[in-house]
Amino acid sequence: DHRMNLSRLAKSVLELKNGITLHELTLDIAHLHGLTRTSQRQHHHLRSIIEGWAGIWEIDGEKATVWLSPDDICDEIPWRGSTAFGVDRTWSELCYQEQIGVAKAALVAQPNDPVDWLFKEFQMSRRSPSTIEIFGKWVERAKTFF
Repeated sequence: DHRMNLSRLAKSVLELKNGITLHELTLDIAHLHGLTRTSQRQHHHLRSIIEGWAGIWEIDGEKATVWLSPDDICDEIPWRGSTAFGVDRTWSELCYQEQIGVAKAALVAQPNDPVDWLFKEFQMSRRSPSTIEIFGKWVERAKTFF
């Protein structure tokens, strides 16, 4: 059955990568099927399949974060590195909880300019005003965790 198969695939991905965006989970499963992109319809379909067992965290304006179980849901995921899980990860794909973790790492590593540290960590030479603003928000959020 298709739904059972997708459920099993989602569990196997989350066993390796617990606490990722629903988008990343959907994309990982799409890659296993030889697809390079996903649609909103696929996100909704996958969510309807995993809702019975997964931990799903959501807040307005942020991408949904998914875990292997509701017991795994947490407020912060310590920074796992830009090549966690053996692939280069882009800053824009980080779940909300790991944004806090990387911003905390930035505050510890470079307290006078944590945003600069984030650009270096993600090997970004182009510093657009919108990205500077986003990284600034991450840092402000992370300060409440100290």
